Amino acid sequence: MIQEDEMEGKAYDSRLMKRLLSYTSPYRKMIFIGVLLTLLAALLQLAGPYLTKQAIDQYIAQKQISGLYLILVIYFFVLVFLFLTQYIQIYVTQYFGQKLMFDIRSKIFTHIQSLSLSFLTRILLVD
Repeated sequence: MIQEDEMEGKAYDSRLMKRLLSYTSPYRKMIFIGVLLTLLAALLQLAGPYLTKQAIDQYIAQKQISGLYLILVIYFFVLVFLFLTQYIQIYVTQYFGQKLMFDIRSKIFTHIQSLSLSFLTRILLVD
């Protein structure tokens, strides 16, 4: 009971974070790709309002509808590229997360398998 209270009061444990981050080292490339795709998606999301501004200021306000079609085509391709970027980013981060959980679970399972039967029996019968 005392341990649970101590853990609830502690918002961040640096030792635990270091242990968890040690499992991410085989996946640094995936993490880098995920972060890069996240930044690219954020930039692409900013393109929509900018293109809308350009369409209003340069074409709609000037009553030059012919140039508006180019903005629409560019906006369409930005949306498609944004969708693909977000899809790949979600796929990469989900794949990384699943692989990381698998590695941690495998290590825990291997550790439990290495424990002696008498130790496990003692722990289970303490209840």
